[in-house]
Amino acid sequence: LPPGCDLPDITRAFESKGVALEGAFGSSPKGMISFLKRQNCDMTIKKPGKDLDPGSLSGKPFIFTAFNDRNNIHSQLHTMAATPEAGGRIVLHNSFETKTGSSVYEDPADVLMNYRKGMGRTVCVIC
Repeated sequence: LPPGCDLPDITRAFESKGVALEGAFGSSPKGMISFLKRQNCDMTIKKPGKDLDPGSLSGKPFIFTAFNDRNNIHSQLHTMAATPEAGGRIVLHNSFETKTGSSVYEDPADVLMNYRKGMGRTVCVIC
């Protein structure tokens, strides 16, 4: 990331523009996207379907936004950071699926398909 564009800066921008009523209405990646654009970060925004190939995420950090429950639109959105580990595994930070707040997945496809034991639904990925 460019100087002055670190994770705390990104988080502050996201929370100031992407979260309504302290998260009561979920979140939107809009604030984070705006911040990254202002910082001239080279990024790609992908949505489920044709333009979201999990293989293109291998070895790259990405920001993952998903509905918590694919069967309930009122389940709110949740945004997490995903970082690659050696061997291709992915650590999903801020997932709240475990007591530590982080989860480990086998690869990007595993994150997209199995977030919240398969109950989540991907909204977008920023990489």
